[in-house]
Amino acid sequence: MIRLQISPAAFEAIAAPLPGNVGFENKRAPNGDWFIWLTALVSRLAPEQRNEVLPEALAAAKAIGSESSPALALAALVPHFAEQRDEVLREALAAAKATVDDETRARALVALIPHLAPDEIDQAIELTIDAVSLVSRSKALDILSIIANLSLEFESTAVVIEHIDAIKDVSRWYQ
Repeated sequence: MIRLQISPAAFEAIAAPLPGNVGFENKRAPNGDWFIWLTALVSRLAPEQRNEVLPEALAAAKAIGSESSPALALAALVPHFAEQRDEVLREALAAAKATVDDETRARALVALIPHLAPDEIDQAIELTIDAVSLVSRSKALDILSIIANLSLEFESTAVVIEHIDAIKDVSRWYQ
């Protein structure tokens, strides 16, 4: 998800035309601005509004300054693109691979797996397993369980076996 800080007036302008509630954080910025989750908003927009907002969301995701957030933000945007989907997917995958934080790298890669070509999935899973070897046990098992569920969706027996081995490895790391 992409987290943005916006003024209360901008929040009201965005929230007014949308049905239901708009996702925001209870905690406000020191100047009174709201923090909103852009990808939650994008999915609720009408198609013509989405086409107007997505290029801005993509620019905002690319402009995120931290080493980890761009990968997660780009990964969250991939499913919302049609024509530019492959380009955004390539950028998200490159950002995920370049992410320094191991947990964030693993989570970004996992978010991209459903959108990758079959020949890219194994590499993404391998990179994810490498990343989870460096995070806490609970986080590693959480990420591995997500991959296992995805593997069942793709009916990949070899990947499921690899996950079982990875889970055994995680258990050994913390003994």
